[in-house]
Amino acid sequence: MERIQTLLPTIWDKKKHKTLPVLKTSYNENGFEEGYTASYEKGAIHLDAESPSAAAYGSYNILAGVRSDHLGEHLGDNKPRYALRPLWICGTQQHRLSDNVTIALPNFFAAEENPEENKKLHTFCHRTIQCGYNAVILGGSETPKERRHQEDKNFVDTIAVIRSYGIKVIVKADITLEEQCPCNAHYRDAVEKEINSLSCLLNDVDYIMWELGFCNKNFYGDAENATVYDLISNEVATIENALQGRSGLIYYLPYHENHNPSWQSSWLENLCNDASNGTIVAFSAVSGKAHESYRQEHPLWQALRQNDDIDITPTLMPIVNVGKTSYGEGLWPDLTLSAIERYIGTRYHHACIGATVMTRHLPDNDGILAASLWIAGQRMWRDITACDLADTWFRGYRPEIPYQHHKEMLNDVEDIIIALYRLYHNDNDDKEGCRIKAQEILARISVLQKEYGMNYDDDTVTTLGDYLRYFVRDARKMILHIITTNGITIAGVLDGDDLTESFWANVEGATSRGGNLGGKMTSHFLTTPQKGEPGSRQEMIYNENV
Repeated sequence: MERIQTLLPTIWDKKKHKTLPVLKTSYNENGFEEGYTASYEKGAIHLDAESPSAAAYGSYNILAGVRSDHLGEHLGDNKPRYALRPLWICGTQQHRLSDNVTIALPNFFAAEENPEENKKLHTFCHRTIQCGYNAVILGGSETPKERRHQEDKNFVDTIAVIRSYGIKVIVKADITLEEQCPCNAHYRDAVEKEINSLSCLLNDVDYIMWELGFCNKNFYGDAENATVYDLISNEVATIENALQGRSGLIYYLPYHENHNPSWQSSWLENLCNDASNGTIVAFSAVSGKAHESYRQEHPLWQALRQNDDIDITPTLMPIVNVGKTSYGEGLWPDLTLSAIERYIGTRYHHACIGATVMTRHLPDNDGILAASLWIAGQRMWRDITACDLADTWFRGYRPEIPYQHHKEMLNDVEDIIIALYRLYHNDNDDKEGCRIKAQEILARISVLQKEYGMNYDDDTVTTLGDYLRYFVRDARKMILHIITTNGITIAGVLDGDDLTESFWANVEGATSRGGNLGGKMTSHFLTTPQKGEPGSRQEMIYNENV
Protein backbone atom coordinates (compact mmCIF):
# COMPACT_ATOMS: atom_id res chain seq x y z
CA MET A 1 0.00 0.00 0.00
CA GLU A 2 3.03 2.27 0.27
CA ARG A 3 2.82 3.54 -3.30
CA ILE A 4 -0.79 4.57 -3.07
CA GLN A 5 0.18 7.02 -0.33
CA THR A 6 2.76 8.62 -2.61
CA LEU A 7 0.17 8.70 -5.42
CA LEU A 8 -2.34 10.74 -3.40
CA PRO A 9 -0.61 14.17 -3.63
CA THR A 10 -0.28 13.82 -7.42
CA ILE A 11 -4.02 13.32 -7.98
CA TRP A 12 -5.06 16.71 -6.65
CA ASP A 13 -2.33 18.77 -8.31
CA LYS A 14 -3.21 22.46 -8.02
CA LYS A 15 -0.12 23.39 -10.04
CA LYS A 16 -1.53 21.43 -12.95
CA HIS A 17 -5.17 22.38 -12.33
CA LYS A 18 -5.03 25.92 -10.96
CA THR A 19 -8.82 26.28 -10.64
CA LEU A 20 -9.23 23.35 -8.25
CA PRO A 21 -10.56 24.14 -4.79
CA VAL A 22 -8.60 23.10 -1.72
CA LEU A 23 -8.90 19.39 -0.87
CA LYS A 24 -8.31 18.42 2.76
CA THR A 25 -7.81 14.67 3.05
CA SER A 26 -7.65 12.40 6.07
CA TYR A 27 -7.55 8.61 6.10
CA ASN A 28 -6.77 5.58 8.23
CA GLU A 29 -3.26 4.57 7.19
CA ASN A 30 -3.83 0.99 8.36
CA GLY A 31 -7.33 0.61 6.93
CA PHE A 32 -8.48 -1.61 4.06
CA GLU A 33 -12.12 -0.62 3.55
CA GLU A 34 -13.05 1.50 0.53
CA GLY A 35 -15.66 3.89 1.87
CA TYR A 36 -15.22 7.64 2.18
CA THR A 37 -17.20 10.72 3.15
CA ALA A 38 -16.89 14.02 1.28
CA SER A 39 -18.23 17.47 2.11
CA TYR A 40 -17.81 21.00 0.78
CA GLU A 41 -17.49 23.86 3.24
CA LYS A 42 -16.07 27.39 3.02
CA GLY A 43 -14.44 26.85 -0.35
CA ALA A 44 -12.73 23.60 0.63
CA ILE A 45 -13.58 19.95 0.04
CA HIS A 46 -13.12 17.63 3.01
CA LEU A 47 -12.42 13.97 2.31
CA ASP A 48 -12.46 11.48 5.19
CA ALA A 49 -11.49 7.99 3.97
CA GLU A 50 -11.34 4.57 5.57
CA SER A 51 -8.00 3.66 3.97
CA PRO A 52 -5.31 4.95 1.59
CA SER A 53 -7.13 3.17 -1.26
CA ALA A 54 -10.40 4.85 -0.34
CA ALA A 55 -8.63 8.22 -0.28
CA ALA A 56 -7.28 7.60 -3.80
CA TYR A 57 -10.67 6.54 -5.17
CA GLY A 58 -12.31 9.49 -3.45
CA SER A 59 -9.75 11.97 -4.78
CA TYR A 60 -10.12 10.76 -8.36
CA ASN A 61 -13.93 10.68 -8.12
CA ILE A 62 -14.14 14.17 -6.63
CA LEU A 63 -11.71 15.47 -9.26
CA ALA A 64 -14.05 14.17 -11.99
CA GLY A 65 -16.95 15.81 -10.17
CA VAL A 66 -15.23 19.19 -9.97
CA ARG A 67 -14.07 19.14 -13.59
CA SER A 68 -17.56 18.22 -14.82
CA ASP A 69 -19.48 20.54 -12.45
CA HIS A 70 -21.10 17.40 -10.98
CA LEU A 71 -19.44 17.65 -7.57
CA GLY A 72 -22.73 17.15 -5.76
CA GLU A 73 -22.90 13.54 -6.96
CA HIS A 74 -19.73 12.76 -5.00
CA LEU A 75 -20.53 14.44 -1.69
CA GLY A 76 -21.82 12.56 1.33
CA ASP A 77 -21.15 8.92 2.15
CA ASN A 78 -19.65 6.89 -0.68
CA LYS A 79 -19.13 3.15 -0.77
CA PRO A 80 -18.77 0.87 -3.84
CA ARG A 81 -21.76 -1.24 -4.84
CA TYR A 82 -19.44 -4.17 -5.61
CA ALA A 83 -16.70 -5.46 -3.33
CA LEU A 84 -14.61 -6.91 -6.17
CA ARG A 85 -14.14 -4.91 -9.39
CA PRO A 86 -11.55 -6.61 -11.62
CA LEU A 87 -10.17 -5.32 -14.89
CA TRP A 88 -9.18 -8.21 -17.16
CA ILE A 89 -6.37 -6.96 -19.36
CA CYS A 90 -5.88 -9.41 -22.23
CA GLY A 91 -2.39 -10.85 -22.58
CA THR A 92 -0.32 -11.29 -25.74
CA GLN A 93 3.00 -12.62 -24.44
CA GLN A 94 3.10 -16.09 -22.93
CA HIS A 95 5.35 -16.36 -19.86
CA ARG A 96 6.39 -19.74 -18.47
CA LEU A 97 5.99 -20.11 -14.70
CA SER A 98 6.76 -23.85 -14.51
CA ASP A 99 6.99 -26.85 -16.84
CA ASN A 100 3.21 -27.12 -17.24
CA VAL A 101 2.08 -23.60 -16.31
CA THR A 102 2.18 -20.48 -18.48
CA ILE A 103 0.49 -17.10 -18.28
CA ALA A 104 -0.28 -14.53 -20.99
CA LEU A 105 0.65 -10.95 -20.05
CA PRO A 106 0.36 -7.61 -21.86
CA ASN A 107 3.46 -6.43 -23.70
CA PHE A 108 4.12 -3.53 -21.36
CA PHE A 109 4.48 -5.84 -18.36
CA ALA A 110 7.77 -6.97 -19.90
CA ALA A 111 8.78 -3.53 -21.17
CA GLU A 112 11.53 -3.12 -18.58
CA GLU A 113 13.84 -5.66 -17.01
CA ASN A 114 13.07 -4.20 -13.58
CA PRO A 115 9.32 -3.78 -12.86
CA GLU A 116 10.16 -1.05 -10.34
CA GLU A 117 11.33 1.12 -13.25
CA ASN A 118 8.53 0.21 -15.66
CA LYS A 119 6.74 3.54 -16.13
CA LYS A 120 3.97 1.95 -18.18
CA LEU A 121 3.23 -0.48 -15.36
CA HIS A 122 2.94 2.37 -12.84
CA THR A 123 0.73 4.38 -15.21
CA PHE A 124 -1.46 1.30 -15.64
CA CYS A 125 -1.92 1.11 -11.87
CA HIS A 126 -2.78 4.82 -11.65
CA ARG A 127 -5.39 4.51 -14.41
CA THR A 128 -6.88 1.37 -12.86
CA ILE A 129 -7.55 3.25 -9.64
CA GLN A 130 -8.77 6.34 -11.49
CA CYS A 131 -11.45 4.26 -13.23
CA GLY A 132 -12.60 2.73 -9.94
CA TYR A 133 -11.29 -0.84 -10.25
CA ASN A 134 -9.68 -2.57 -7.29
CA ALA A 135 -8.33 -5.73 -8.96
CA VAL A 136 -6.66 -6.87 -12.17
CA ILE A 137 -6.80 -10.28 -13.82
CA LEU A 138 -3.52 -11.36 -15.33
CA GLY A 139 -3.59 -14.27 -17.73
CA GLY A 140 -5.15 -15.88 -20.74
CA SER A 141 -8.20 -14.45 -22.41
CA GLU A 142 -10.63 -15.93 -24.89
CA THR A 143 -9.27 -13.88 -27.80
CA PRO A 144 -5.48 -14.34 -27.85
CA LYS A 145 -3.45 -12.62 -30.53
CA GLU A 146 0.25 -13.10 -31.18
CA ARG A 147 1.92 -14.95 -28.33
CA ARG A 148 5.61 -15.37 -27.70
CA HIS A 149 6.94 -17.83 -25.14
CA GLN A 150 9.63 -16.60 -22.81
CA GLU A 151 10.89 -17.58 -19.40
CA ASP A 152 9.49 -15.37 -16.66
CA LYS A 153 11.99 -13.55 -14.48
CA ASN A 154 10.09 -10.62 -13.04
CA PHE A 155 6.52 -11.82 -12.60
CA VAL A 156 6.62 -11.90 -8.79
CA ASP A 157 8.14 -8.40 -8.75
CA THR A 158 5.45 -7.20 -11.17
CA ILE A 159 2.76 -8.52 -8.83
CA ALA A 160 4.43 -6.74 -5.92
CA VAL A 161 4.34 -3.41 -7.77
CA ILE A 162 0.62 -3.79 -8.55
CA ARG A 163 -0.27 -4.78 -4.98
CA SER A 164 1.74 -1.87 -3.58
CA TYR A 165 -1.02 0.34 -5.03
CA GLY A 166 -3.66 -1.55 -3.05
CA ILE A 167 -4.83 -3.37 -6.20
CA LYS A 168 -5.75 -7.04 -5.83
CA VAL A 169 -4.08 -9.49 -8.22
CA ILE A 170 -5.95 -12.40 -9.80
CA VAL A 171 -3.89 -14.90 -11.79
CA LYS A 172 -5.45 -16.96 -14.58
CA ALA A 173 -2.72 -19.34 -15.67
CA ASP A 174 -2.85 -21.86 -18.50
CA ILE A 175 -2.30 -25.20 -16.76
CA THR A 176 -1.66 -28.51 -18.51
CA LEU A 177 -2.82 -31.39 -16.31
CA GLU A 178 -1.62 -34.97 -16.68
CA GLU A 179 -5.10 -36.15 -15.67
CA GLN A 180 -8.28 -34.20 -16.49
CA CYS A 181 -11.23 -36.19 -15.12
CA PRO A 182 -12.11 -35.11 -11.55
CA CYS A 183 -13.34 -38.64 -10.77
CA ASN A 184 -9.95 -40.17 -11.53
CA ALA A 185 -7.89 -41.06 -8.48
CA HIS A 186 -4.83 -39.32 -9.95
CA TYR A 187 -6.64 -36.06 -10.69
CA ARG A 188 -6.19 -34.70 -7.17
CA ASP A 189 -2.47 -35.42 -7.27
CA ALA A 190 -2.16 -33.70 -10.67
CA VAL A 191 -3.97 -30.58 -9.42
CA GLU A 192 -1.93 -30.42 -6.22
CA LYS A 193 1.29 -30.83 -8.18
CA GLU A 194 0.59 -27.90 -10.50
CA ILE A 195 -0.81 -25.63 -7.80
CA ASN A 196 2.21 -26.36 -5.62
CA SER A 197 4.41 -25.41 -8.57
CA LEU A 198 2.91 -21.94 -8.11
CA SER A 199 3.74 -21.87 -4.40
CA CYS A 200 6.05 -18.89 -4.91
CA LEU A 201 2.99 -16.94 -6.12
CA LEU A 202 0.18 -18.16 -3.91
CA ASN A 203 1.05 -15.98 -0.94
CA ASP A 204 1.49 -12.96 -3.23
CA VAL A 205 -1.78 -13.10 -5.17
CA ASP A 206 -5.32 -12.65 -3.94
CA TYR A 207 -7.06 -15.18 -6.20
CA ILE A 208 -6.31 -18.00 -8.59
CA MET A 209 -8.77 -18.05 -11.50
CA TRP A 210 -9.40 -21.65 -12.56
CA GLU A 211 -11.20 -22.44 -15.80
CA LEU A 212 -13.71 -25.27 -15.54
CA GLY A 213 -12.51 -28.30 -17.50
CA PHE A 214 -15.76 -29.46 -19.11
CA CYS A 215 -14.74 -28.07 -22.51
CA ASN A 216 -12.16 -30.86 -22.71
CA LYS A 217 -13.54 -34.27 -23.69
CA ASN A 218 -11.13 -35.96 -21.24
CA PHE A 219 -13.01 -34.23 -18.41
CA TYR A 220 -15.56 -37.06 -18.64
CA GLY A 221 -13.03 -39.88 -19.06
CA ASP A 222 -13.64 -41.94 -15.88
CA ALA A 223 -17.00 -40.49 -14.93
CA GLU A 224 -18.91 -43.81 -14.99
CA ASN A 225 -22.16 -43.08 -13.12
CA ALA A 226 -21.24 -39.55 -12.06
CA THR A 227 -23.37 -36.68 -13.31
CA VAL A 228 -21.78 -33.64 -14.92
CA TYR A 229 -22.54 -31.65 -11.79
CA ASP A 230 -20.76 -34.32 -9.72
CA LEU A 231 -17.67 -33.78 -11.86
CA ILE A 232 -17.89 -30.01 -11.53
CA SER A 233 -18.39 -30.02 -7.76
CA ASN A 234 -15.51 -32.52 -7.40
CA GLU A 235 -13.27 -30.25 -9.43
CA VAL A 236 -14.10 -27.24 -7.25
CA ALA A 237 -13.51 -29.19 -4.03
CA THR A 238 -10.18 -30.53 -5.33
CA ILE A 239 -8.90 -27.07 -6.23
CA GLU A 240 -10.07 -25.57 -2.92
CA ASN A 241 -8.27 -28.32 -0.99
CA ALA A 242 -5.09 -27.90 -3.04
CA LEU A 243 -5.00 -24.15 -2.44
CA GLN A 244 -5.30 -24.67 1.34
CA GLY A 245 -6.37 -21.09 1.84
CA ARG A 246 -3.13 -19.70 0.41
CA SER A 247 -5.20 -17.67 -2.04
CA GLY A 248 -8.85 -17.31 -2.97
CA LEU A 249 -10.49 -19.18 -5.85
CA ILE A 250 -12.43 -17.78 -8.79
CA TYR A 251 -14.03 -20.67 -10.67
CA TYR A 252 -14.58 -19.64 -14.28
CA LEU A 253 -17.34 -21.27 -16.34
CA PRO A 254 -16.36 -20.85 -20.01
CA TYR A 255 -18.75 -21.09 -22.90
CA HIS A 256 -18.69 -24.24 -25.02
CA GLU A 257 -20.76 -24.80 -28.14
CA ASN A 258 -21.80 -28.27 -26.97
CA HIS A 259 -23.19 -26.97 -23.67
CA ASN A 260 -26.22 -24.70 -23.85
CA PRO A 261 -25.94 -21.80 -21.37
CA SER A 262 -29.43 -22.71 -20.10
CA TRP A 263 -27.88 -25.92 -18.84
CA GLN A 264 -25.35 -23.90 -16.82
CA SER A 265 -28.02 -21.78 -15.19
CA SER A 266 -29.86 -24.93 -14.04
CA TRP A 267 -27.12 -25.89 -11.57
CA LEU A 268 -25.32 -22.60 -10.86
CA GLU A 269 -27.32 -21.96 -7.69
CA ASN A 270 -26.25 -25.33 -6.28
CA LEU A 271 -22.63 -24.67 -7.20
CA CYS A 272 -22.64 -21.28 -5.46
CA ASN A 273 -24.03 -22.84 -2.30
CA ASP A 274 -21.84 -25.97 -2.36
CA ALA A 275 -18.55 -24.12 -2.89
CA SER A 276 -16.51 -23.07 0.12
CA ASN A 277 -17.07 -19.68 1.65
CA GLY A 278 -15.15 -17.12 -0.41
CA THR A 279 -15.07 -19.08 -3.68
CA ILE A 280 -16.38 -16.94 -6.55
CA VAL A 281 -18.11 -18.24 -9.68
CA ALA A 282 -17.35 -16.22 -12.85
CA PHE A 283 -19.40 -16.58 -16.02
CA SER A 284 -19.89 -14.87 -19.37
CA ALA A 285 -22.63 -12.24 -19.18
CA VAL A 286 -23.80 -13.33 -22.63
CA SER A 287 -24.84 -16.66 -24.14
CA GLY A 288 -21.48 -17.20 -25.76
CA LYS A 289 -17.83 -16.44 -25.18
CA ALA A 290 -17.39 -13.45 -22.92
CA HIS A 291 -16.00 -11.27 -25.73
CA GLU A 292 -18.95 -12.00 -28.08
CA SER A 293 -20.83 -8.80 -27.30
CA TYR A 294 -23.49 -9.36 -29.98
CA ARG A 295 -24.88 -12.45 -28.22
CA GLN A 296 -28.10 -12.52 -26.21
CA GLU A 297 -27.83 -12.36 -22.43
CA HIS A 298 -26.93 -15.47 -20.43
CA PRO A 299 -30.07 -17.38 -19.28
CA LEU A 300 -28.93 -17.02 -15.68
CA TRP A 301 -30.18 -13.42 -15.71
CA GLN A 302 -33.66 -14.64 -16.56
CA ALA A 303 -33.46 -17.30 -13.84
CA LEU A 304 -32.56 -14.64 -11.29
CA ARG A 305 -35.41 -12.46 -12.51
CA GLN A 306 -37.95 -15.25 -12.19
CA ASN A 307 -36.75 -16.30 -8.74
CA ASP A 308 -36.41 -13.20 -6.62
CA ASP A 309 -35.97 -15.36 -3.51
CA ILE A 310 -33.16 -17.42 -5.05
CA ASP A 311 -30.77 -18.40 -2.27
CA ILE A 312 -27.35 -17.32 -3.52
CA THR A 313 -24.81 -15.52 -1.39
CA PRO A 314 -22.92 -12.79 -3.32
CA THR A 315 -20.53 -15.14 -5.13
CA LEU A 316 -21.41 -14.63 -8.82
CA MET A 317 -19.26 -12.48 -11.10
CA PRO A 318 -20.30 -11.78 -14.72
CA ILE A 319 -17.62 -11.04 -17.31
CA VAL A 320 -18.52 -8.09 -19.54
CA ASN A 321 -16.65 -7.06 -22.69
CA VAL A 322 -16.72 -3.32 -22.03
CA GLY A 323 -13.43 -2.88 -23.88
CA LYS A 324 -15.11 -4.34 -26.99
CA THR A 325 -12.26 -6.81 -27.44
CA SER A 326 -12.43 -7.97 -31.09
CA TYR A 327 -15.35 -5.57 -31.75
CA GLY A 328 -13.85 -2.14 -32.36
CA GLU A 329 -11.73 -1.89 -29.21
CA GLY A 330 -12.49 1.80 -28.73
CA LEU A 331 -11.70 2.81 -32.32
CA TRP A 332 -15.42 3.14 -33.15
CA PRO A 333 -17.84 5.60 -31.43
CA ASP A 334 -19.33 2.95 -29.13
CA LEU A 335 -19.39 3.46 -25.35
CA THR A 336 -21.05 0.08 -24.60
CA LEU A 337 -23.57 1.89 -22.40
CA SER A 338 -26.43 -0.59 -22.81
CA ALA A 339 -24.21 -3.54 -21.84
CA ILE A 340 -22.81 -1.64 -18.85
CA GLU A 341 -26.29 -0.79 -17.65
CA ARG A 342 -27.71 -4.24 -18.39
CA TYR A 343 -25.00 -6.38 -16.81
CA ILE A 344 -23.34 -4.08 -14.27
CA GLY A 345 -25.89 -1.43 -13.41
CA THR A 346 -29.41 -2.66 -12.81
CA ARG A 347 -28.91 -6.42 -12.68
CA TYR A 348 -29.03 -8.55 -9.59
CA HIS A 349 -26.06 -7.24 -7.71
CA HIS A 350 -27.42 -8.80 -4.52
CA ALA A 351 -26.19 -12.13 -5.99
CA CYS A 352 -22.95 -10.72 -7.44
CA ILE A 353 -19.79 -9.92 -5.54
CA GLY A 354 -18.59 -7.93 -8.52
CA ALA A 355 -18.25 -7.78 -12.29
CA THR A 356 -15.19 -8.36 -14.44
CA VAL A 357 -14.54 -5.86 -17.22
CA MET A 358 -12.65 -7.28 -20.20
CA THR A 359 -10.39 -5.12 -22.36
CA ARG A 360 -7.26 -5.38 -24.46
CA HIS A 361 -5.96 -1.94 -23.48
CA LEU A 362 -6.19 0.59 -20.68
CA PRO A 363 -5.19 3.73 -22.61
CA ASP A 364 -3.12 6.57 -21.21
CA ASN A 365 -5.17 9.08 -23.21
CA ASP A 366 -8.81 10.12 -22.98
CA GLY A 367 -10.50 8.52 -25.97
CA ILE A 368 -13.63 6.42 -26.38
CA LEU A 369 -12.12 3.32 -24.78
CA ALA A 370 -10.99 5.25 -21.70
CA ALA A 371 -14.51 6.64 -21.40
CA SER A 372 -16.12 3.18 -21.56
CA LEU A 373 -13.77 1.71 -18.95
CA TRP A 374 -14.25 4.68 -16.61
CA ILE A 375 -18.04 4.51 -16.93
CA ALA A 376 -18.07 0.77 -16.17
CA GLY A 377 -15.76 1.21 -13.18
CA GLN A 378 -17.86 4.06 -11.80
CA ARG A 379 -21.11 2.13 -12.35
CA MET A 380 -19.75 -0.47 -9.94
CA TRP A 381 -19.34 2.32 -7.41
CA ARG A 382 -22.55 4.26 -7.59
CA ASP A 383 -26.25 4.21 -8.46
CA ILE A 384 -25.92 6.64 -11.36
CA THR A 385 -26.92 5.45 -14.82
CA ALA A 386 -24.25 4.73 -17.41
CA CYS A 387 -25.71 7.50 -19.57
CA ASP A 388 -25.33 10.10 -16.80
CA LEU A 389 -21.82 8.87 -16.03
CA ALA A 390 -20.96 9.33 -19.72
CA ASP A 391 -22.11 12.94 -19.44
CA THR A 392 -19.83 13.40 -16.42
CA TRP A 393 -16.85 11.89 -18.24
CA PHE A 394 -17.19 14.05 -21.35
CA ARG A 395 -17.71 17.21 -19.32
CA GLY A 396 -14.70 16.39 -17.16
CA TYR A 397 -12.23 14.89 -19.62
CA ARG A 398 -13.35 15.93 -23.13
CA PRO A 399 -15.38 19.13 -22.61
CA GLU A 400 -14.97 20.13 -26.27
CA ILE A 401 -17.25 17.20 -27.28
CA PRO A 402 -20.98 17.94 -26.68
CA TYR A 403 -22.06 14.54 -25.38
CA GLN A 404 -25.74 15.43 -25.11
CA HIS A 405 -25.81 16.34 -28.81
CA HIS A 406 -24.18 13.04 -29.80
CA LYS A 407 -25.90 10.78 -27.28
CA GLU A 408 -28.39 9.29 -29.74
CA MET A 409 -25.66 8.74 -32.33
CA LEU A 410 -23.54 6.79 -29.83
CA ASN A 411 -26.53 4.63 -28.88
CA ASP A 412 -27.34 4.00 -32.55
CA VAL A 413 -23.77 2.94 -33.31
CA GLU A 414 -23.85 0.42 -30.46
CA ASP A 415 -27.08 -1.05 -31.87
CA ILE A 416 -25.70 -1.13 -35.42
CA ILE A 417 -22.57 -2.98 -34.30
CA ILE A 418 -24.69 -5.65 -32.62
CA ALA A 419 -26.87 -5.96 -35.74
CA LEU A 420 -23.80 -6.23 -37.97
CA TYR A 421 -22.21 -9.04 -36.02
CA ARG A 422 -25.47 -10.90 -35.63
CA LEU A 423 -25.90 -10.76 -39.40
CA TYR A 424 -22.30 -11.87 -39.94
CA HIS A 425 -22.68 -14.89 -37.63
CA ASN A 426 -26.24 -15.82 -38.68
CA ASP A 427 -26.40 -18.94 -40.84
CA ASN A 428 -30.19 -19.25 -40.68
CA ASP A 429 -31.19 -16.49 -43.11
CA ASP A 430 -31.79 -17.19 -46.78
CA LYS A 431 -30.42 -14.77 -49.36
CA GLU A 432 -33.46 -12.54 -49.30
CA GLY A 433 -33.48 -12.34 -45.51
CA CYS A 434 -29.78 -11.46 -45.51
CA ARG A 435 -30.36 -8.81 -48.19
CA ILE A 436 -33.18 -7.17 -46.24
CA LYS A 437 -31.17 -7.00 -43.02
CA ALA A 438 -28.10 -5.66 -44.82
CA GLN A 439 -30.19 -2.94 -46.48
CA GLU A 440 -31.74 -2.00 -43.13
CA ILE A 441 -28.28 -1.57 -41.60
CA LEU A 442 -27.09 0.46 -44.59
CA ALA A 443 -30.12 2.72 -44.23
CA ARG A 444 -29.37 3.31 -40.55
CA ILE A 445 -25.76 4.14 -41.39
CA SER A 446 -26.88 6.62 -44.05
CA VAL A 447 -29.14 8.35 -41.52
CA LEU A 448 -26.20 8.76 -39.12
CA GLN A 449 -24.08 10.23 -41.91
CA LYS A 450 -26.80 12.76 -42.76
CA GLU A 451 -27.68 13.75 -39.21
CA TYR A 452 -24.20 14.03 -37.72
CA GLY A 453 -21.90 14.56 -40.69
CA MET A 454 -18.35 13.31 -40.88
CA ASN A 455 -16.32 16.29 -42.00
CA TYR A 456 -12.76 16.51 -40.80
CA ASP A 457 -11.96 19.12 -38.21
CA ASP A 458 -8.88 21.33 -38.28
CA ASP A 459 -8.45 21.09 -34.51
CA THR A 460 -5.60 19.16 -32.98
CA VAL A 461 -8.02 16.90 -31.10
CA THR A 462 -10.32 14.22 -32.43
CA THR A 463 -14.08 14.62 -32.72
CA LEU A 464 -16.89 12.10 -32.64
CA GLY A 465 -17.34 12.92 -36.32
CA ASP A 466 -13.84 11.52 -36.90
CA TYR A 467 -14.73 8.34 -35.03
CA LEU A 468 -17.98 8.05 -36.99
CA ARG A 469 -16.21 8.40 -40.33
CA TYR A 470 -13.90 5.45 -39.69
CA PHE A 471 -16.70 3.36 -38.23
CA VAL A 472 -18.81 3.91 -41.36
CA ARG A 473 -15.91 2.83 -43.57
CA ASP A 474 -15.45 -0.37 -41.57
CA ALA A 475 -19.18 -1.07 -41.32
CA ARG A 476 -19.78 -0.72 -45.06
CA LYS A 477 -16.80 -2.97 -45.80
CA MET A 478 -18.22 -5.54 -43.38
CA ILE A 479 -21.55 -5.45 -45.21
CA LEU A 480 -19.73 -5.87 -48.52
CA HIS A 481 -18.04 -8.97 -47.13
CA ILE A 482 -21.33 -10.40 -45.87
CA ILE A 483 -23.26 -9.92 -49.10
CA THR A 484 -20.48 -11.11 -51.41
CA THR A 485 -20.00 -14.20 -49.24
CA ASN A 486 -23.71 -14.92 -49.64
CA GLY A 487 -23.75 -14.19 -53.39
CA ILE A 488 -25.88 -11.05 -52.99
CA THR A 489 -25.66 -7.82 -54.99
CA ILE A 490 -26.62 -4.47 -53.45
CA ALA A 491 -26.00 -1.18 -55.24
CA GLY A 492 -24.08 1.64 -53.56
CA VAL A 493 -22.61 -0.23 -50.60
CA LEU A 494 -19.37 1.74 -50.87
CA ASP A 495 -18.62 5.20 -52.21
CA GLY A 496 -15.31 6.94 -52.78
CA ASP A 497 -14.61 7.72 -49.14
CA ASP A 498 -15.44 4.17 -48.03
CA LEU A 499 -12.69 2.80 -50.27
CA THR A 500 -9.99 4.56 -48.25
CA GLU A 501 -8.20 3.08 -45.27
CA SER A 502 -10.05 2.21 -42.07
CA PHE A 503 -9.16 0.33 -38.89
CA TRP A 504 -10.52 -3.18 -39.21
CA ALA A 505 -11.18 -3.99 -42.89
CA ASN A 506 -9.59 -3.69 -46.32
CA VAL A 507 -11.12 -3.71 -49.79
CA GLU A 508 -9.71 -5.38 -52.88
CA GLY A 509 -10.91 -5.02 -56.48
CA ALA A 510 -12.38 -2.23 -58.60
CA THR A 511 -15.75 -0.54 -58.53
CA SER A 512 -18.34 -1.22 -61.17
CA ARG A 513 -20.54 1.29 -62.95
CA GLY A 514 -23.25 2.96 -60.94
CA GLY A 515 -21.75 1.97 -57.61
CA ASN A 516 -23.11 -1.58 -57.96
CA LEU A 517 -20.31 -3.73 -56.64
CA GLY A 518 -21.82 -6.96 -57.93
CA GLY A 519 -19.17 -9.13 -56.32
CA LYS A 520 -16.31 -7.37 -58.17
CA MET A 521 -14.99 -6.09 -54.88
CA THR A 522 -14.05 -8.14 -51.87
CA SER A 523 -13.24 -7.12 -48.34
CA HIS A 524 -11.48 -8.93 -45.55
CA PHE A 525 -11.21 -8.35 -41.82
CA LEU A 526 -8.04 -7.59 -39.87
CA THR A 527 -7.06 -9.01 -36.49
CA THR A 528 -4.87 -6.00 -35.71
CA PRO A 529 -6.12 -2.46 -36.43
CA GLN A 530 -4.38 -0.26 -38.98
CA LYS A 531 -2.77 2.80 -37.42
CA GLY A 532 -3.11 5.13 -40.39
CA GLU A 533 -0.70 7.56 -41.98
CA PRO A 534 1.48 9.73 -39.71
CA GLY A 535 -0.43 12.83 -38.66
CA SER A 536 -3.78 11.50 -39.94
CA ARG A 537 -7.03 11.61 -37.98
CA GLN A 538 -6.92 7.83 -38.05
CA GLU A 539 -3.57 7.82 -36.27
CA MET A 540 -4.91 10.31 -33.71
CA ILE A 541 -7.85 8.01 -32.89
CA TYR A 542 -5.51 5.03 -32.74
CA ASN A 543 -3.15 6.76 -30.32
CA GLU A 544 -6.05 7.73 -28.06
CA ASN A 545 -7.15 4.14 -27.60
CA VAL A 546 -4.21 1.77 -28.04
